[in-house]
Amino acid sequence: MAVVDKFNKFARYYDNFFIQFFCSITHRRIIKFIKKYIENNFNILDIGCGTGNCLNKVAKLNNQLQLFGLDNSLEMIKIARNKFKKITFSSGNAEDLPFEDNLFNLVITTDAFYYFKKKERVISECSRVLKGNGYLFIFTPSIDQFLSRLLVNLSKISSIEKESQHLYLKDLIFLTESYGFKLIKKDLSNWPGLFGFKYWSLLFQKI
Repeated sequence: MAVVDKFNKFARYYDNFFIQFFCSITHRRIIKFIKKYIENNFNILDIGCGTGNCLNKVAKLNNQLQLFGLDNSLEMIKIARNKFKKITFSSGNAEDLPFEDNLFNLVITTDAFYYFKKKERVISECSRVLKGNGYLFIFTPSIDQFLSRLLVNLSKISSIEKESQHLYLKDLIFLTESYGFKLIKKDLSNWPGLFGFKYWSLLFQKI
């Protein structure tokens, strides 16, 4: 079964209290990390937006933001559209973004980048849809630390996670730099509730 089909089945459970309790901690951390870079009238795209909860928190920063969410799970998008009417949600593929060139000021992908099989294509597409000096934010597990790498590998017992492909930080930086990005800010922190499971918050700028 393809990953997208698994997420379609999982969508109905995604907003349960247990999952969203930990997600909400992560979302607050992400917003604290990026908020000083967000300006009035920014167009912001969340790739792998799920049911839209992170974007809804971003919306509270500024009522002049234009927010767009993309996910290849149609069931996730259906739920997001029902919950958040002021955000534009689309079902689509990160490797072929259904948006025009130079549209966004900020593209974010939270806990999703490791699912993308053609990562080079995704970064290329992010560069295409971003305006000059636009920002790309990636929130992803670290495999640079032993314990975190071990936990990532153990997570592949799950049918959803077994197809994930994680990158070391140096490889992720090399990939983004190959498509015209520069790393301007990074942070390594524990995933809430699980000591030793490290996540990177990475902010790149298109140059």
